[in-house]
Amino acid sequence: MPDVSDLPAGVSVEAWLADRPPRKLVDWRRAGESGHGIVWVDLEEATDADAVADAIDEMKLPGYERSMLGFVLQGVDPHSFGAEQVRWYDKQIARQLSLLGQPRFLTGFALGAQISPGLSEPPWVLVQPVQFLVGRRWIITNRAKGRASDGLSTEIGAAFPRSQLRGYATRRWKRFVHPGDLAVLFLRSLVETYRPALADLDRRLQDLQQAYVRGRDDLEGGENLDETKYRAGLLQVKWVVDRVSRSLVQLARPATDARTAWFDLQENVGPATETAELVDRADRALARQRDELRESFALIAASQTSEQLAIAREIQETTAEAEERARDFQVVAQFAAAAFLAPALVAAIFGALPAILEDCPLRRAILVFGTILLAGAVSFCALLLYRGRRRKKVEPS
Repeated sequence: MPDVSDLPAGVSVEAWLADRPPRKLVDWRRAGESGHGIVWVDLEEATDADAVADAIDEMKLPGYERSMLGFVLQGVDPHSFGAEQVRWYDKQIARQLSLLGQPRFLTGFALGAQISPGLSEPPWVLVQPVQFLVGRRWIITNRAKGRASDGLSTEIGAAFPRSQLRGYATRRWKRFVHPGDLAVLFLRSLVETYRPALADLDRRLQDLQQAYVRGRDDLEGGENLDETKYRAGLLQVKWVVDRVSRSLVQLARPATDARTAWFDLQENVGPATETAELVDRADRALARQRDELRESFALIAASQTSEQLAIAREIQETTAEAEERARDFQVVAQFAAAAFLAPALVAAIFGALPAILEDCPLRRAILVFGTILLAGAVSFCALLLYRGRRRKKVEPS
């Protein structure tokens, strides 16, 4: 008797019928036969690639080739660099998956933000990839573990929950018969996660900006940031923004008909249009965040330039004051030297005329000393008067 326990670990098989709710496909080996509606094969952490490939081979899904599974399991686009290194690679199959038609290959992703309210932890934003392979009557999805990075360290989280894929698709399931119409609901559930994750990243960026502005006035208060910590926080956010932007570029389909943008649709065009709108909004949000980051880095550069100019002005003023003091000292020294010429001349005269008050040495000494002081004072005043007149001539009117 058929038993789902025969399936390899991490593999789930469901049948989505047009006339009844989705159900587990117990007799999974007969999944490729008609009458099962759309068969959804979901993989999560399926470590035994050979066992998974053998099980899907047994299902005999129409249009499926094992060489397609390597791209799904390893998360490599058939047209990307290094695709030929994928397991079970076949050049013709890789070319087929790169063209419109069935099967269709796609790498989608969800975002899971784990950003704490404070600024001590990095802004972890998990990118949770989901690979799609959509055939004529079947869908294969592979949900890989989410990864987040701040540029220095990496955080590994859970894969996007299968229950969320299934729950969203079930709510909007209208008993479609074409796999693309179901696959686009799965994709729509992934892009639904972009807005809240980017909103959390916005809050972290605003918290960094406010903490830096507060830190310029009071660096000791709370989680206020100096320029070094602010720059480190901005680099963490920039790393997340750049990584999400690169993933989004691969998913975006600008100026493309929603019926063929990601999958071949027959009836369910509405979710595809919504997906295009949400991807475009996420792209605009990321562009705005890149602009804010650029302005924030420019603010740091401007602040550093302003501080350097202030320091340069202080150094210039200090240098000018020192030069002014040196000039004043030099002038005083010159004046003192010039002023002592007259007293020296007086002393020389009295030395040459010893007969003056020869009989009274005390009076002679008093006269010599007084004459020297008088000559020094007169010469110093004359020099000051001369200097003042020269300054008036030099200064502009």
